[in-house]
Amino acid sequence: MPIRVIIRGRDYGIRNFEISHKPSGEAGQDNYTTILRWGPEFTNIVLQENLTDTVFSIYETSEENAAFLIDITDA
Repeated sequence: MPIRVIIRGRDYGIRNFEISHKPSGEAGQDNYTTILRWGPEFTNIVLQENLTDTVFSIYETSEENAAFLIDITDA
């Protein structure tokens, strides 16, 4: 799924993410059921940015090429 990514005000463009959803994984234990994967080409950027103690927000957009925006800011 194509999503625009902005980290600390820097636009990293539109990146492709993989989203998995498995409701049966919850198993009545409050486990997560949905996973958003950065993908191998963006993982190094995420590691370099050191996103510990940041706020991850995802928004729906009207952008033609990316229906969602991820905005990561300092806490």
